[in-house]
Amino acid sequence: MSECKLAILGITGSIGSQTVQVAQHLGCDIVAASAGRRIEKLQALKDTLGIGVIYSPYGNFDRKAFEEAVYSADAIMVATSDVSEMPFVLKLLEDGKRVAIATKEMLVLGHDLFAPYRWKNLYPVDSEHATVYMLMKPYISLVKEVYLTASGGAFRDLSLNEIDNLSPKDALKHPVWSMGYKITVDSATLANKGIELLEARVLFDIPPSKLKAVMHREVIVHAMVVLHDNFTLMGAYKPSMLLPIQFSLTYPDLKESLLKPISWHGQTLHFEDIPTDKYGMYKLAIDVLNTDDKKLYMLYLIADDIVVERYMKEEIRFSQMPWLAEKIIDTLSENNIPYQPEERIFWYRQMKERAKEVAI
Repeated sequence: MSECKLAILGITGSIGSQTVQVAQHLGCDIVAASAGRRIEKLQALKDTLGIGVIYSPYGNFDRKAFEEAVYSADAIMVATSDVSEMPFVLKLLEDGKRVAIATKEMLVLGHDLFAPYRWKNLYPVDSEHATVYMLMKPYISLVKEVYLTASGGAFRDLSLNEIDNLSPKDALKHPVWSMGYKITVDSATLANKGIELLEARVLFDIPPSKLKAVMHREVIVHAMVVLHDNFTLMGAYKPSMLLPIQFSLTYPDLKESLLKPISWHGQTLHFEDIPTDKYGMYKLAIDVLNTDDKKLYMLYLIADDIVVERYMKEEIRFSQMPWLAEKIIDTLSENNIPYQPEERIFWYRQMKERAKEVAI
């Protein structure tokens, strides 16, 4: 039996699968795991990995036994595809458990509810946010600016007119990362970078005016933190989620990772401004960020889901996505987020349904 015990909420997705790799590398036992509708895969993982207790809301599983197993873990990875586990995750944090959260919607929807655990037992998983955490942690009160980097996605070398004449399938040809279709499209529109800035505002309580993003084709530097004396810290490693995942589960204990070091001989780095006239979804995200209205942050995520779906069905062009997203946000902006976690989940689902109606 290993001394290291992990629980993975959302084990069948991309982050969940890579967390399994990290767990095996670290020699950790997976004592609990959950999934959505992919129950057969969940059961297969239980058999092959020797997972203690599994759970899905779509099957006949013992929820109480699952929660007890999660509580026995040293660290919990939250990589679910929805927000339904938010009340349980908040309870874990309240009880002092170490929780790593990869679910963007949960972080933004729960923004103020997660604030008490900032810099304590809540850890980010995204490569950019994990990097910011490590760079900022010793200098929380001394930060002047924070920069996130963007690869530019599949369309970084094309004009807006050229992009509009391409198939949405071309958006899935990311030059660096291998990811799910939704986040790959978000990378092509740079909505993902906008969402990451919204997350950074929530995670680190950094004023919007101090949050920036730049294009960085090499995807070697994942984030930069500028201190008050203008000393700039850069977090650099090969593009992989394995290191950020390990960080979120083990920091400040820095163990040998699965990642090979960068060879700096002959390495060049480029940083460019993001052209907002081309990346309208990114520009809209910046406008939303600067309102500092967390309700609008959440509506941006909802609107992005809808426009990506419409785009992939070839119902709208790339250049029309920002217009439709803004229409959704404006139409739903009078609907305030309630306080209780369960009420927030209901609000979120209600807004998603209403957003679909607005987008027709």
